[in-house]
Amino acid sequence: MAVGFGYVRDEEPAIVDWASITREARASIKQIEEDRQKKREGVEEAMREQSKLLLNKPTSQNSQYNKAMANLVAQLEATSLDNYKALRRGDIKLSDFNSVKNTLFSETQGILAIAKTYAENFDANILASQNGTNSGFANWTNSITQEYMDFQGVSTIVDPTGKISFVKTLPDGTTQQLDTSELFSLATNNQAAYNYSGNITKALEEVQMKTFKSDVGGQVQGYFIDPLTGKVDQDVLDKTAEGIVQQDYAVYSILHDFKGGYDFEKLPSSFYTENDTREAQFKALDELQKNNPNKIYVGTNGQPIVTSTLRDAALEYVKQDLDQYKITATQADPYRAKEIVNLDIGWREATIAKVEKEAAQVGEASKVPALKAYTKGFFDFTKKDEEGNIIPGEVVENIEDVLQQGLGKFNFRQISYDKNDEILTFYPVQGGQPFVLDLKIEGKTPDELAEDLSLIVLNNRGLKPVIQQAIIDGALTDVTPTGEKPSVDYTKL
Repeated sequence: MAVGFGYVRDEEPAIVDWASITREARASIKQIEEDRQKKREGVEEAMREQSKLLLNKPTSQNSQYNKAMANLVAQLEATSLDNYKALRRGDIKLSDFNSVKNTLFSETQGILAIAKTYAENFDANILASQNGTNSGFANWTNSITQEYMDFQGVSTIVDPTGKISFVKTLPDGTTQQLDTSELFSLATNNQAAYNYSGNITKALEEVQMKTFKSDVGGQVQGYFIDPLTGKVDQDVLDKTAEGIVQQDYAVYSILHDFKGGYDFEKLPSSFYTENDTREAQFKALDELQKNNPNKIYVGTNGQPIVTSTLRDAALEYVKQDLDQYKITATQADPYRAKEIVNLDIGWREATIAKVEKEAAQVGEASKVPALKAYTKGFFDFTKKDEEGNIIPGEVVENIEDVLQQGLGKFNFRQISYDKNDEILTFYPVQGGQPFVLDLKIEGKTPDELAEDLSLIVLNNRGLKPVIQQAIIDGALTDVTPTGEKPSVDYTKL
């Protein structure tokens, strides 16, 4: 039936269990109160834990240290209290409170760990620095840690998020800033000294000693020689050096601890604010390194940054060090002790006399000047500039190429020239023992060298074969200067 206001009473009206609703409401309110109490207890417990941690702050006989540490503790307590009050006022959420609380707790633990590590390792670090078992970088980080932990010219800042920063005033008035993680990285660095000699030895063992034995009994030993020629293999040496400086640790240790003249320097805080992208940082670091080539910059992670400039400098140092292992031992060819020919004035006069006598015996004395000019023409030792102009009196650098081409024309074989000992070695056409001559370059003109080589050819190849070759080349005719037929038919030799 209608009861007014357009409503119709249900045929079977609902029965409301008000007692059950009341019980559930009370239970919910009780649960909320319990949750709030737990949160309050959690907050208060966090405050107590923070206070307990701060009560255990390290102390020292250094009054400046104690004063600075007390100031830091006061800042931490103030930040913690402000965080608590903000939560009570409802200015921040519980999650925000916990974030600051956790940061404060972590930072406080970090400070205590740094102080504990610094104190425990102080004597050991001093000893390691004195006996050379610490790396140069470890000694540098220990000195930086000591400067900060002694709080000489160092202040602390605790920001609203709970992060702690150490600010040091430098002599030039600028400041240098470290956060807790950076200082902890420096304080815990006990890097051992780089074993440079050990790594050199290991590299030499890998390339192994090589031995070259010449056909005339000589011997060359070295780590960086070609075993087939006895010559230095610079490519192997370069690659060995590159392997040694592959790691950053090796680069900065070699430069700072062994080469010397290099210093570590922490990049200023402004470096990262002024260069906020990696590309900008690399560019700025390259410029810094260019202006300060002997600086090894240390980044925010507490590790040295090795640039290409530093790696190249370390590579060059190692190459120079490996040079002493190129050739470690030599044994002179036995012929050099007994059968080496000294191309002195006496040899020159004797050779000329021998050639002229041989020519006279076969009726060809008149052809000696032409033969000398012919053979001399194969040995052009003149040095030329870039435009091809002859540089008077100067000898070409590629001596061996000229010798190989000139002597090779007369069928001599296995021609080599040792520039260090100035020894020319070559074999006769028909085989047998080699010719070993002391061919001095210094003090001789290109023309004088060519004359020596002309006599060497005439003396060691023989007059008749040279005349025959000259006729074939058109340098001589088959008749004597008087028009008479020569006593020997050289075309049939």
